Amino acid sequence: MLQDSEDLEEIKTLISSSDIPKKKSDVTTSLKTYADVTLLSLSLRMHMLLHISGI
Repeated sequence: MLQDSEDLEEIKTLISSSDIPKKKSDVTTSLKTYADVTLLSLSLRMHMLLHISGI
């Protein structure tokens, strides 16, 4: 368990020491993509619920 947390800290250090602006934009892009997918699945779910209930 301790080894895992040490590895995690090492990865965090590597990430934070790497190119910050690039990392930031990557995170923003992945968050936007996640939000788009979530919204899409929610709207599809709503559509199916309305379709099933016959409204």
